[in-house]
Amino acid sequence: VLQARNGVNLEALAQAILTGRALAELEPQLARLSRQAPLLSATIRQGFLLGAQVAIAEGAFPLRLDLVNPFAATFAEPQTGALSTGITEETRQAMQRVLGEAFTEGRDVRQTARALRDLIGLTDRQAQAVETFRARLTAEGIDEARILARTERYAAALLRQRSETIARTEILTASNQGQQD
Repeated sequence: VLQARNGVNLEALAQAILTGRALAELEPQLARLSRQAPLLSATIRQGFLLGAQVAIAEGAFPLRLDLVNPFAATFAEPQTGALSTGITEETRQAMQRVLGEAFTEGRDVRQTARALRDLIGLTDRQAQAVETFRARLTAEGIDEARILARTERYAAALLRQRSETIARTEILTASNQGQQD
């Protein structure tokens, strides 16, 4: 034990803890300790881990495990909808609110898409696709109730796809921009 203790530079260790480089500095010393006194090394490692847990519990280290990037949230609201076309200014503002909340409340793409779905509609191209589908079903002689049900499902699927595309694009754009700022 005395030989192991003499091999540890306590001043360097104290400085490493103060500068936040404790683990990087400790690793070579712990490796040397484990060769010299395996039982002591395990005890020191356990003590260090216990001390870290206590420090975190008491708030000595500002450790946060949330995924909210405040820079991304700041970027999200004013930039939202810049890439979306065919929407009104009112819709753009509603989208900004929903996407800002997605960052501050930690919503994922699917949850955000679900919230956007109520705000947006189909693009002209998607609406035309639904009408083409309806015309094809009518030409096949399918009864009106089934045509209505199938075209509603098709339109809902297109709207779900559009809302997920918008949510994914806006969230990734804001996240990337937030990382750069």
